Amino acid sequence: MKKIEAVIKPDRLPVVLDKISKIEHGSISYYDTWYRRISGDFTENLNQERNAHGFFYKTKVEMTVDDEQVDLAIHALCEGGYNGGGCDGRIFVMPVEQSLRIKSPESSDFHL
Repeated sequence: MKKIEAVIKPDRLPVVLDKISKIEHGSISYYDTWYRRISGDFTENLNQERNAHGFFYKTKVEMTVDDEQVDLAIHALCEGGYNGGGCDGRIFVMPVEQSLRIKSPESSDFHL
């Protein structure tokens, strides 16, 4: 089981969600956030909303998938998130060691 986090441009969210809906996944959530690379040239981002600290307004998508679905999920995120401009986003993939229900601490992949 893997957790995938993707930071994307907010206007790409409907397309990303449409692409993700076509694959099997455990859970998915998204929320607005501010994101900034530690280094790099931001000149291509002059038309994006930016706060006083140089952070850009983005949307973060988090999802869990079985190991066999990771490549499909990454492809869906890339295909949906890409618009041809600069700084389309970033994808992070992490292992999920355990998942527990809060209601009753049952451990199972089924509850993802």
